[in-house]
Amino acid sequence: MRKRLVLVVGPESSGTRGTTKLLIDNGYWGTTGHRQPLDDFIFLQKPLHEIVPQNVNKIVLRRSIPHANDYPSLHYTDTQFLTAGYKTTWLVVLRDLAELTRSKVLRKHARDETQATFDTLYQYNWLFRILLSKTSGVHFFPYTYHMKNPSKALEILESFEII
Repeated sequence: MRKRLVLVVGPESSGTRGTTKLLIDNGYWGTTGHRQPLDDFIFLQKPLHEIVPQNVNKIVLRRSIPHANDYPSLHYTDTQFLTAGYKTTWLVVLRDLAELTRSKVLRKHARDETQATFDTLYQYNWLFRILLSKTSGVHFFPYTYHMKNPSKALEILESFEII
């Protein structure tokens, strides 16, 4: 089996954490927190075998936009794993704008709904510009299914051949 990385990306409060947890619950190795163990591989060039257990072939990495108050180099991350022999898939989490806006305010990612809306539109725009150069291995995942219909969410991930 070829090793696989699923890079879960989306604006903060879009559902990247819940989507990552769904993949972990279905056989992927990774964490849902802000601090990702794989950052040591990506940024510090720590050998992957010192981070990921030997028998693991499926990894999930979560990247909220922004990540640690910065806009991460997703192409660099992708290249690091491709070079290490992984097939990479980007799973872009989409969420209803009104729900996402409310979540940003509730979680204190924005001071009010106006700022939350502006930030979200900027973050998706930033992400979509990057996606223009990614010619394959990109899927869009509607977070609403994960929240309201988990079996449909799994069905969608199966159709992407992720699980």
